[in-house]
Amino acid sequence: MSNKYIIFVDDSVSMQRIVESVLVNDYEVLCASGAKEVLSAMDQRVPDLFLLDIEMPEVDGYELAGMIRERDDGKQVPIVFLSSMNTEKVIVKSYEAGGTDFITKPIVGDELKAKLSIAIATSCKNIKVRLRDPNVDNTATSVALDAMRNAADLGQLLEFIQGTYTCKNFDALGHRLLDILAAYGLAAVVEIRTPKKKYQYSHNDTIQPLEQNIIDRFREEKRIMDFNNRTLINYSDVSLLIKNMPIDDDNRYGQLKDVLATLAQASEPMILSLFLKKQMNSQRLKLLTMAEMTQVSLDRLVGLHKQNKFEYVKFQESSAEDAKDLFHFLELSEHQENSITDLFLKNHKECEVRHEKNDEVDEELTLIIRALKETLGLISI
Repeated sequence: MSNKYIIFVDDSVSMQRIVESVLVNDYEVLCASGAKEVLSAMDQRVPDLFLLDIEMPEVDGYELAGMIRERDDGKQVPIVFLSSMNTEKVIVKSYEAGGTDFITKPIVGDELKAKLSIAIATSCKNIKVRLRDPNVDNTATSVALDAMRNAADLGQLLEFIQGTYTCKNFDALGHRLLDILAAYGLAAVVEIRTPKKKYQYSHNDTIQPLEQNIIDRFREEKRIMDFNNRTLINYSDVSLLIKNMPIDDDNRYGQLKDVLATLAQASEPMILSLFLKKQMNSQRLKLLTMAEMTQVSLDRLVGLHKQNKFEYVKFQESSAEDAKDLFHFLELSEHQENSITDLFLKNHKECEVRHEKNDEVDEELTLIIRALKETLGLISI
């Protein structure tokens, strides 16, 4: 299989040589110094990836990316930007320009190769919308979506989203959100956050590094942020990154922003509910484990009590026989024999009382464990 083809653009000849030396064994690399060379090279062959330096004279990396994206053969090719600056402004502009990832100079060979490999592997020329979960009623969903389109009413949209409360886990909710967005013709990245974990979903099945960077940097900044035809909707537990907003249609653009905000807002209580349910299930599992361990310990304790009681009875019987022989040997008086016998009987009764107390403790512990299991639903009441 032939190596992937990369066009690297930098006005510095020394940087061209450095990058080419790093990539030459893994990629076919064409080095260019400016926009004219790049566009001319594209007429001959479209690369698998563009690596663009940002700071260049005449046409900088952002402008060149715009030229590439204007061409039909350049709309889906991944673009990785290279810059000596790593500021928030540079990151945002790189994303607005259609970048897939961003690398800071000075370059590190392994990092460069890894990022380029990921960018090429995760690039997708055709968005594949996920199929619905087979457990979801597709007919009911389709009817609800048709109602939303026809009525164009946010109240109905919210009512539909509330139907997602039947989702049993975060994956079901994430895919449901992707389905709804796809119904509006929107390609998106969905990130659901809990105190324990992040869950991420995309129509492309993968999230580009620069998309992740944008979400991480700005999810606590503003509720709605625009990056040309891309829009980021942020709520405390969910972010929606839309990659193809209709910026040429102001009316539709505004309507979709309202829809997206409603989608995100309606998802919040469901996310909290799923998180609490997951935590409760985790705690229940721990309690069940503790109950089983306690049951094992109790069974062992009951067995020890029975064994001790059995051995004590044998000891008492043996002691009684030994006492008779001792009485005969010592030639004790009847009064002395009766006193010693009474002492034996008293000790025997005290031990029996203690055994009965132990039995009562065992019974109480058994009742406690049974009640715990009933509460956790392990056994029927």
